[in-house]
Amino acid sequence: MAAISPGKRRRLRDNLEQAVRWRLDPLRLQKKFPFLENYPQMSLDIRQELLPYYHRYVAAVSTPDAAISLELAVFVTSLLRDRRPQRILDLGSGFSSAVFRYYQKKAVPPPEVWSIDDSSAWLEKTRAFLKAQGLPGERLAGWDEFSQQELQPFDFLFHDLGSITVRTQTLARVLSLAAPGGIVILDDMQKVPYGEYARKLLKQEKFHSFSLKFLRDQFHRYAFLAIR
Repeated sequence: MAAISPGKRRRLRDNLEQAVRWRLDPLRLQKKFPFLENYPQMSLDIRQELLPYYHRYVAAVSTPDAAISLELAVFVTSLLRDRRPQRILDLGSGFSSAVFRYYQKKAVPPPEVWSIDDSSAWLEKTRAFLKAQGLPGERLAGWDEFSQQELQPFDFLFHDLGSITVRTQTLARVLSLAAPGGIVILDDMQKVPYGEYARKLLKQEKFHSFSLKFLRDQFHRYAFLAIR
């Protein structure tokens, strides 16, 4: 019988670990966030609120496979309403920006929201969409300019910036911007090898992480939630 290579053994071990997490993390999340006990009904209500914005966005700006999933948008909104963060960082502008600005418009007091992109053209598309929907549009900036500033930490971060290569290259910097107890959402964790790299970095930086695979969409995309 041929010996299993170290690389294949590592992948098998990683796949098994992720399968276990997929089963257990919804229970771990509910223990961490008790409000999720009522999530089935809550999610239906939030979905109805976000659906008009989502339909307009995928009709006029992007496509469903490029925009963050409606499933993740609903979950993020439920977290925002429970945690009430005062500083939010939205990396990779688009429908996520509309989700955060919708929350910002309704929250009392309204949080400070930054929407960042590595593409100036895409940033302008986001700006135009936010304006058309009557949502706040301040603090939109390019990544290069933004990342060179001395920044205060953020309570809630969403990392969906640029290509997977760009996202990998910027992940360490993004994690460093999370405040103690801050929440970081990493989208597209199904991507190889980004998902494995991100999980290792989260562990190295001592974040507590949870798989959100139970929220995967029709394109099999899913995210991770991490807490500093």
